[in-house]
Formats: sequence, C-alpha cells, structure tokens
Amino acid sequence: MSVPRILAILFFCITAALADSDKTTLRKIWASSRYTTNSVPAAWRPAKIPATVSDVRVFERFSLHAEGLSITNFIAKYGLPHRYLMTKREDDWDYLIYDLPSGHAVALYVPKPKPAAWTFGACVIIASDDSLVRLIK
Repeated sequence: MSVPRILAILFFCITAALADSDKTTLRKIWASSRYTTNSVPAAWRPAKIPATVSDVRVFERFSLHAEGLSITNFIAKYGLPHRYLMTKREDDWDYLIYDLPSGHAVALYVPKPKPAAWTFGACVIIASDDSLVRLIK
C-alpha cells in the first residue's frame, strides 16, 4: 500500500473519530447489567419536593458555584429523578437520572458510600443521541 493511501485512510479515521468526540457512552453504561434501579434514599429527599422539572433549559442554567453539590438541594429545586442506578462495584459511580421528554437526560454522578454521601461529584446533560450538551463539575 502506498504512503499517500495510508495517509488518506489515517486522515479519514481521525476525522471520523473527531466527529464523534462529543458522544458519550452513558446510555450504554446505564443499560448494562452492572447497574440496578433503586428508589432514591430517604436521606436525600427534602421535606418538600417540587414537581420534577421537564425542560432541559432549566437544567442548563444550573450553576455549581451558586447552588453547590448537595443532592438534597438539587432534588429540592428540580424534583425527584426518574431513576437511581446503583452498582455493586466500589470503584464505580452511581447515578441519579432525570429522563426528559425531549430525549435529553440529566445525570448526577453519585459517589459511594451512600446514602451517607450527601453531595454529588458532577452533573452531565446529554442529548438523545448521547452527545454531550453540558458537563458541570
């Protein structure tokens, strides 16, 4: 195979990889058998829980600096998440997930151990095609 042909193939491979660089594998991870769905622990539920927010634009305005990393405060503002995914692996994250009608998903990365962990590690917003909309950490 000639050098120009190898360079052309390499160029197309790199271009294809970069075109999908904003894609996540979160939905695939969440669907894996290593996660089970559980109810949100009572320790994370505020006294008053509003209706769950369904508009991705409301979540996009979340400010880590202004609102902090409190799971209870997040739920008090945005409502109960639709899913709480837990894994038995101690070296992996659990997730609180809001599945929005638009196809977007908003997920909080929840560290172990829980429910003693009152804070989350990051918040991610992904589109229906798994592309990253916003990562807040």
